[in-house]
Amino acid sequence: MVKEYQDQWVVHSSSGKGNYIVSQNFDGSYECGCRGWTGHMPRTDCRHIRSVRAGEGRTISEAVMDRLTGEDGD
Repeated sequence: MVKEYQDQWVVHSSSGKGNYIVSQNFDGSYECGCRGWTGHMPRTDCRHIRSVRAGEGRTISEAVMDRLTGEDGD
């Protein structure tokens, strides 16, 4: 079964060597694939989630279009 999300964003890692996917669940909560989020219980917002909440990051659709057109998007 594939989990569905309300929305998803791509956020650059602080090292600049990759990206993380931040997902918003239908209940309004957020998830991130980074170690800062997955490695803590109880979960606390990581830098990537805080970036999305601040209006940063690109939606998955924007990131795909940037990749297809050869643009960086930043």
